[in-house]
Amino acid sequence: MKQHLLRHGGDKPYECPDCPKKFPTISDLASHKVMHRQIKPHVCDICGNAFGKAYQLKKHKMYHNGEKPHKCEYCEMRFVCKDHQRRHMRTHTGEKPYKCKYCERAFAQSNDLIKHLRTHLGENVYKCELCPNSFRLASELRVHFAEHKHDDEETRTRNRQALADEEAKLRVGSKLGKC
Repeated sequence: MKQHLLRHGGDKPYECPDCPKKFPTISDLASHKVMHRQIKPHVCDICGNAFGKAYQLKKHKMYHNGEKPHKCEYCEMRFVCKDHQRRHMRTHTGEKPYKCKYCERAFAQSNDLIKHLRTHLGENVYKCELCPNSFRLASELRVHFAEHKHDDEETRTRNRQALADEEAKLRVGSKLGKC
């Protein structure tokens, strides 16, 4: 019970030495550190995938054997993960818990909110490797990438040079702010 209360108290005094994550208990930190060591002793006897924790393997095996214990309350769909069932049920209830802080829009799934926020913030996180263009959505990058398949060698060289120039500007800009 004490461990449970610590997890919900908000205080996270145990910091991982390998990444910025912090944890409320020493046992949570120890459990997390396994991830960095890539120790995966729990191996699926069907496909060979390995997992760090027994419960991860158990859940994985449900995909192989078709076990779907979580049923939608509104239709016949079933799910391996409770979270997937909950997310699906929003299609029936209309619940949209992920609200934009810049406008009135709300979303049923967090990834849709993240994509929407980029319209406000102007973030083009999907960068073309063949030219300096960048895009807000992965689907936009895929469409753009198809345009490069007919590039001639001169265009490829020009694009590579423009990309290198753009990256050089970013490196210089990032060094200016440092002491």
